[in-house]
Amino acid sequence: MEGGILQGMKRARRTDLWFLAALLALGVIATADMLDPTNSLVGALAVAPFLASATCTPARTAVVSALSVLFGSWSLATHAEAELTTTAVRIGVLVSAAVLAPLVASQRVGRERRLQDLTHVAEVAQLAVLTPIPPVAGPARLASAYESASREALIGGDLYGVVETERGIRLMVGDVRGKGIDAVRTAAVALAAFRDGTQQERPLTEVARHCDRQLRRHLVDEDFVTAVFAELDDEGGLEIVSCGHPAPLLARGDHVLQLEIRNPRVPLGLPSELDSGTAAEHLRLHSGDRILFYTDGLAEARDAHGAFVDLGTMVADIGTTNFDEVLDTVLTRLHDAALEVRDDLALVLVEYTRPVSQPCEQPRAAALVDDSAGQDQMQPDDLDSHVPGGPASTIPLPRTSESSRSPMASRPG
Repeated sequence: MEGGILQGMKRARRTDLWFLAALLALGVIATADMLDPTNSLVGALAVAPFLASATCTPARTAVVSALSVLFGSWSLATHAEAELTTTAVRIGVLVSAAVLAPLVASQRVGRERRLQDLTHVAEVAQLAVLTPIPPVAGPARLASAYESASREALIGGDLYGVVETERGIRLMVGDVRGKGIDAVRTAAVALAAFRDGTQQERPLTEVARHCDRQLRRHLVDEDFVTAVFAELDDEGGLEIVSCGHPAPLLARGDHVLQLEIRNPRVPLGLPSELDSGTAAEHLRLHSGDRILFYTDGLAEARDAHGAFVDLGTMVADIGTTNFDEVLDTVLTRLHDAALEVRDDLALVLVEYTRPVSQPCEQPRAAALVDDSAGQDQMQPDDLDSHVPGGPASTIPLPRTSESSRSPMASRPG
């Protein structure tokens, strides 16, 4: 609502300036006409009405037209014309401009209003695909940010969705290969399949398979969707299924590390073995832990030298920055570092806020310093598994480089 009001105020100011410009042009021509009694500039007065018709309202255009005719009549009365035909032509041009200009302005305003209505409908349709994430759901605080690579669209091929369940929350973050309306349509199919699978209370791995099957019916050859599915329960248990998507980041206090996906799957929609044997990663969060899910628009932006921006710098203090300011801070750093962000970008930040009812014994601090690596590294046994099969692990945030990126990670638009 506030954005619409501000845009309306800006348009009104621009219209005021163009109205003044049309009056100024009219005044300049009339003044030049008075200063040179030997040459009549009546024909030039037609410039002002047409200038107004391209930028002003029909009423203001009519004002400029009336003033043009007034000045033109005065000019013809003060200039003695030898040729009656010349005078008639000049009068005809001026009167035609004065009559047509308000009509042109009226047609232009009508088209602009129809375009605004269509734009509003398109915006509503896009927002229906990417519904806002609630600030609090289940055991977590949530925040999201989205930037489309296309200036003409609110959303592109990146997607996210959150569904609250009886056990906690489930979320999906994904990236469709390509851009434009086809990518938006694919994103809508993926989110609908995710919500449908979650509402049917399927296990998370089954939800991933359900999305894969639904997408295969809509995608053409070589199209696919990378995605990460996650479920956070009330006890802090986090389950993750990754299908060719960048691994989420775990922030615990001052330490930010990238979760290691030990059972990655190919993206959704590609021929694969996703229908069988899909495994999930498991870990247990501490109260205050934050997980950042992101698309490759964050990791693959390039600086002025053509190199990838450093992901570690972008997310350096996401665990300690005020929660409501984290994503704004990340985006500010990204735009300061990147020459241009050419890909869609989606960010979802989750903070587990409910203490674990039965804390597991911790043999040492949650975040340790690996002296051999010279950087902070969380040890695998510091992340407690809430199901049999061993805890999830982390790896240090990689320094961004061309060689560190897998072909699968650099594909979607």
